[in-house]
Amino acid sequence: MGLVVFLSMSGIVLVSNLIGAGLPFLLSKLRVDPAVASSPLITSVADVAGLSIYFFIAALVLGISTG
Repeated sequence: MGLVVFLSMSGIVLVSNLIGAGLPFLLSKLRVDPAVASSPLITSVADVAGLSIYFFIAALVLGISTG
């Protein structure tokens, strides 16, 4: 369980930072106001990504088929 938590937290922190830094640039390329990507959008996308990472890593460690 500790391995799953460690790997998940490491992946979630990395992905969340990349999303938080990259999403405003992506929105400006799409000609959408980057301020829209402030807290609510980034938080929602990072939460969905975080849960996906956690469940994927847990399934890999437990040997459960993911697809």
